[in-house]
Amino acid sequence: MRCLVVIGFSQGKEIRIMNNVGVLDRAIRGVAGLALLAWALGVIPGVSPSLWGWIGLVPLGTALVGHSPIYAILGINTCSKV
Repeated sequence: MRCLVVIGFSQGKEIRIMNNVGVLDRAIRGVAGLALLAWALGVIPGVSPSLWGWIGLVPLGTALVGHSPIYAILGINTCSKV
């Protein structure tokens, strides 16, 4: 996995974002995010839907993008430097 990703170009210059979420971290966030969204949508048998489940969009989004703003603020990086 690459830790530096080019996300686009602006005025002829590359716009880069540094991934700070590693593979295992992304997998855990993805599963947790999907589980919370399933709770929000009420697809888990025997469990009432809840608005709190929509918070699952946050870990799911960071898993898909590979960048966590909170990790950036705290200086945490779980992305392996390969």
